Amino acid sequence: MKTAILTMGLPGSGKSWVLEKNYNLEGFTVIDPDEIKKEQIDYSDESPSVHHNWSKKEAKMRIALAVYNNDNLVIDGTGTNVEKMAKNISELQASGYEVELLYVKVKLETAIQRNEARPRTVPIEIIKEKFETISYAFEILAGLADIATIINND
Repeated sequence: MKTAILTMGLPGSGKSWVLEKNYNLEGFTVIDPDEIKKEQIDYSDESPSVHHNWSKKEAKMRIALAVYNNDNLVIDGTGTNVEKMAKNISELQASGYEVELLYVKVKLETAIQRNEARPRTVPIEIIKEKFETISYAFEILAGLADIATIINND
């Protein structure tokens, strides 16, 4: 069966690191809108939001192509948009995927500290806003996914 791993976690939670350390992703197509932004010739860590809308559209196209090609998938994101995540889970399951929801959980302080240490930072207000909703979002979405995993990464 085809596998799709949908990540969720605050900026700075270590989603990429957790995937690398805990999953064998050989043969997986990894779709990360933040990495896609870097493909733009004028990309800058100081203003990544300039390419935000483009990278979201590009990610959607790449997901569609991966599904068409029957690729195993990793879709990276914060996961706080419950409606969008639920739609992704449903569509992937309808396309024959076993969907794992991977929540990389950290304390708010950990996310803020790691975020400040990165070249590309997310405004603290956005991290705090996402922190307020992410656990609730996981509770809802976990019931929709085939597998729901929480990895504490403080």
